[in-house]
Amino acid sequence: MLVIDADQRVNLINKKGCEILGYREDEIIGQDFIDNFLPERIKTEIKGIFNILIAGKIEPVEHVENPIITKNGQEKLIAWHNTVLRDEQGKITSVLSSGEDITQQKQTERKLKESEELMHTILNASPDMIMKVDTNLRIFWANKACLDMNPDAIGKPCYKAYIDKEEPCENCPCKRAIETGQIETGIQYQPAVKGIKGESFWEDIGVPLKDN
Repeated sequence: MLVIDADQRVNLINKKGCEILGYREDEIIGQDFIDNFLPERIKTEIKGIFNILIAGKIEPVEHVENPIITKNGQEKLIAWHNTVLRDEQGKITSVLSSGEDITQQKQTERKLKESEELMHTILNASPDMIMKVDTNLRIFWANKACLDMNPDAIGKPCYKAYIDKEEPCENCPCKRAIETGQIETGIQYQPAVKGIKGESFWEDIGVPLKDN
């Protein structure tokens, strides 16, 4: 938490702020916050916004994310909550900001996104039809092999999307997997499947996906 005056100088900073920046309080108080603690690439933009804010021409953005530079040169991403402070005449004198270090959170989100993208790439490369269905067998994700056969499959029950039935297939492995909580397999004959000419046989595998 810190207070920055109209000259962009730090008037107040709490212990946590000092810890995040890596400086002692006396090394921060009185320093130009933008010039000393922000990356070079965003200084001009932030200065412009700050000056307009202090002039009272715009309302403070309650939540904003931008990086800071610590004493050891490390860049950390901070989620800021901002408000302006006024004197007795109502003139804006400074900005009060509370910031949360979300660097690790954002790195985790990025790694998770990359992991999910890699998983989807692998699944889409498979020649087998792979789909995720809910407990009502309604499709909410399908790989490329599935969508090549029926681009409109998402949101429909698998039995409706591919064999135009109103009820699940007899002895359906996916339905059994939902009921037993175990991997279930089966070979099924289908006289007609959307995207396939003529009759066909299918080896189906139902794998239950469980929460924590």
